Amino acid sequence: MRRHEPPYGEMKRAPHLEAALAERFPEKEAGPLAELLRTSLKTGGIAFERIDLPDGLKQDCILAAFEERMLIPAVCGCSSAWEDRILRLCPGEIYLMPAVVRKLLDDAMINGRLDPDRAVRDCFLEKDSAQADDLARFFGEIRRHAAARVLEAGLMAAILRGQDTRLDLHAVIDRFVAFGIISPCTRTPMSVGLAWYEINASLCGHDRSGLPRAP
Repeated sequence: MRRHEPPYGEMKRAPHLEAALAERFPEKEAGPLAELLRTSLKTGGIAFERIDLPDGLKQDCILAAFEERMLIPAVCGCSSAWEDRILRLCPGEIYLMPAVVRKLLDDAMINGRLDPDRAVRDCFLEKDSAQADDLARFFGEIRRHAAARVLEAGLMAAILRGQDTRLDLHAVIDRFVAFGIISPCTRTPMSVGLAWYEINASLCGHDRSGLPRAP
């Protein structure tokens, strides 16, 4: 006899992840969003038709995940920058999970909290273990100095010069982009500075629940 699972609202498949998201999202969003991200976490992405949520709620969760840069549309516009991705909410669309978000959520699945600093550090432990602490510390500094999660490469260079490290800025930026920690801002006029970068929103300290939260 076939076993039928109860509707989503009657079960919690990822209670620790849901608890972590509830610190950042309204309670009614945290549950279904946890289910979307839990499913995406397995393979690093998900197709629209594989999302097992009711219509309407499905679209809302995809939008929330994209706004937080937890899922990124696979379809690019004029560049691979997040702000140039084309978000469509229909069958056939695929949404990808940045590597740093996978680290963030893997840990949340176990510990029930979002720990961005650990996620960033864990990205580099395997191949750059000697520099993992320096890279995590540099990320913490650029996040602190960013305005609305955006900052200019010149400021990043100044922050790096202020640290006792031999990190190369261009190499660091390349690695941060590869892991989904930051993304280029292509719509910022060159007249206002050099290259600009957007920090992944899921690694920042704001929340969407309407309650104040320390970074």
